[in-house]
Amino acid sequence: MALKEFRVTLNDIKEKVLVASQQKGDLKKAITSGNYIYDYRMNKTKYLTDRIKKSADDLVLIIGKLHKQNRNPRLNDFLSRVMVNAKFVREQYLEPQKLLPIIETVERDLTEIEKVEELEKEIKDFEKEAAAAPAPRSGKGGVRMDFTLPALPEEIAENIQADVDELQRCFGSGCYRSAIILCGRIIETALHRKYFEVTGNDALEKEPGIGLGKLVARMSEKSIRLDPGLPQQIHFINQVRIFSVHTKQESFAPSQNQAQATMLYTMDVLGKLFSSE
Repeated sequence: MALKEFRVTLNDIKEKVLVASQQKGDLKKAITSGNYIYDYRMNKTKYLTDRIKKSADDLVLIIGKLHKQNRNPRLNDFLSRVMVNAKFVREQYLEPQKLLPIIETVERDLTEIEKVEELEKEIKDFEKEAAAAPAPRSGKGGVRMDFTLPALPEEIAENIQADVDELQRCFGSGCYRSAIILCGRIIETALHRKYFEVTGNDALEKEPGIGLGKLVARMSEKSIRLDPGLPQQIHFINQVRIFSVHTKQESFAPSQNQAQATMLYTMDVLGKLFSSE
């Protein structure tokens, strides 16, 4: 709730700062002790200045509350930067031109915080669904999950089977981050093949660095019909993979349940992509 409040307050102060920049009023002069009761323009500037200061004070209070209540170590660095910049906004509130770059920096960090929170909410929600699935079984070689792969195109069947075998080994050995990274690789292989089958274009050859999100967008542009909810599942897997791969201030250490949830999603996506093969 406080995060939404911060976003609203940040948008509010940005809007006022933009207005102040366009009006080119002297904010410093407007807060002096002079009497401008008959000066409409100066009174308007004074009112705008007071509102910017009030919003800047609110920003610092809200981020302070968020930082104090935070229990997620992965957000510490983002929240610390936002707090520092919120204080800069409060200090520089009389200079709109200096405020805008600071506000934009806060917006970028806030977007990252929202991404982390949204992803972790998705993970928790799917963990509840995964809890209803058959539990991983213990046996020789560690914990395993039983998968039934759909009939895959022969061009990718061997590669995906090899990835699934390695996925089982990683999961059984407790290497959950590696398991999640393999899930992303499996989805990437499957999507590229599906795109090639429908369009005849090899995205790997033409756009070797294309990400999963852009590939899904390309499929939508080509009117390639995907099962309802499939883009969201792919987005979920891709986001978890990104957090597992990329270096952050606080590393992402997925639990067994989180890895299991991602693996189940991955197998479900495979089934939906190639159910008619």
